[in-house]
Amino acid sequence: MTATVDMYLLLRAFVDELVRGGACAAVTSPGSRSTPLVLSLVRDGRLPCVSSIDERSAGFLALGMAKASGHPAVLACTSGTAAANYLPAVIEAHESGVPLIVLTADRPPELRATGAGQTIDQLKLYGSAARWFQEVGVHDATPERLRWIRALAGRAIAVSVGAGGPAGPVHLNWPLREPLGLDGPLPEQEPGGGGRADGRAWVSVATAPTDPSGAVAPVAGLARAAARGLIVAGRDEAVPAGGWRSPSPLAAAVTALSEATGWPVLADPLSGARTGPGAIAHYEALLRHEPFAREHRPAVVLRVGDLPTSSRCAPGWRASRPCRSPSTSGCAGRTPTRSRTSCSPTPPPRRSPRSPPPSPRAGTSPSTGRGAPRGAMRTRAPRARSRTRSGRS
Repeated sequence: MTATVDMYLLLRAFVDELVRGGACAAVTSPGSRSTPLVLSLVRDGRLPCVSSIDERSAGFLALGMAKASGHPAVLACTSGTAAANYLPAVIEAHESGVPLIVLTADRPPELRATGAGQTIDQLKLYGSAARWFQEVGVHDATPERLRWIRALAGRAIAVSVGAGGPAGPVHLNWPLREPLGLDGPLPEQEPGGGGRADGRAWVSVATAPTDPSGAVAPVAGLARAAARGLIVAGRDEAVPAGGWRSPSPLAAAVTALSEATGWPVLADPLSGARTGPGAIAHYEALLRHEPFAREHRPAVVLRVGDLPTSSRCAPGWRASRPCRSPSTSGCAGRTPTRSRTSCSPTPPPRRSPRSPPPSPRAGTSPSTGRGAPRGAMRTRAPRARSRTRSGRS
């Protein structure tokens, strides 16, 4: 077999494992060096593939696909500045915990730093925004190397969905040598026998159940001791097991806690907790009114989830006297007011690559504020425009 045939055999096995692992779709951008990557993704036939000429648009298209499905989306582009145009979407995926697998074609080492056009240093191009980086060599398609590349694809899926840490983007850089096109069909049989016969992924990701009792005890103690408390529900973009149409477990827990304690909830539009009876819709307007903020300053502020989009969720009561501010977010260092007194980190949401992709989330009705506890203002909630951390709609 020629080196080009070996390269395509390795890529075929890699794409096969992406599909087995649960990748939802691929977004590709045209280019010469990425030809083997794009053709391998398209020829598999099981992975929906979309072509986008502009790499920056392609990055956000893949980001949306991954967020809507809860499964990793694949990006593929040619070498040079094309890969740099993925950076805004990669950063967004890093901050939002969205699984992306970024495949960038590159020149082989002997053709780098030669002054050729459209050539940049692509090693760890996205820096700390990528959960994992690997330069992938495509050499002889031996049984050992085919098993290795299947394991590599499995690791990419596992890291992207949050096995061992937060979910986020993975960057694999592929130095591909010419010729980049095949002269004939690939062999049907893969050296070594191919993937697992039962259709399972080469690397299976198991999501272990978590015991929330360690986080419940300190919160229960605070609730019993505090005369007045407040719940701030931040961004939670984990896809429920039943898809976007299913209720968020975190939102349901926030609502139950609010009902049990009588504490009102300031819920971010991306928290999923704006429909509970304790949710206050126009909390920004209330917090901008300084007399109201002073009069209703809580003794305890419990933040659930990530930081909310609104800057008014760090309200004016912090200026006059400190309050206890525990957090159940996994990001223990994210506290702009520096007032946190305790932290109960929750495990990052893991998306199972073996479950079917959930359906897109249907629109939810905003909270009316009806039945809000302890003097919460009853107002109708406006239609909230969901915004990501970077402020994009």
